[in-house]
Amino acid sequence: MAVLRVMRAARGGDLDEMLKAALDMAAAAARGGDARMRVTATITYILATAPVPAKEVIERMQKLRMPEELIQDTMSAAELLFKEGRQEGRQEGRQEGRQEGRQEEAQDAVIQALEIRFDRVPDGLREAIRHITDASRLRGLHRAAIRCTDIESFAKEL
Repeated sequence: MAVLRVMRAARGGDLDEMLKAALDMAAAAARGGDARMRVTATITYILATAPVPAKEVIERMQKLRMPEELIQDTMSAAELLFKEGRQEGRQEGRQEGRQEGRQEEAQDAVIQALEIRFDRVPDGLREAIRHITDASRLRGLHRAAIRCTDIESFAKEL
């Protein structure tokens, strides 16, 4: 079965073999049935697992003289994958940005508590707090900043 050939070729990183198997599937699709849908799914799989950019996949397809319709489907699938990847990247970026924002707020809260209690926070201590990224640790330090008797006892908490 051509799909299995594609998957075996993907494990070996053999793009040309993956495309030849897809070409065999395209020939079956020309005979009708739901084979075209399988070809499109296979092409999407190839694009997602290929060790090269989509542009090179399309160039190799042209070199193998694959049907223009299949190349167009591949270009559509590549565009869709690109959009999905970009969307995922944006979402991940937003999540990372939110996480960094919460982290900075927690760091600021610790530093502000120390400033309120002791007027001045030594630069070295301020820098050490900025390097702490664990949220629960920062919460604990915030409590310690509120409760500690002097800046030295707080520094021991670090």
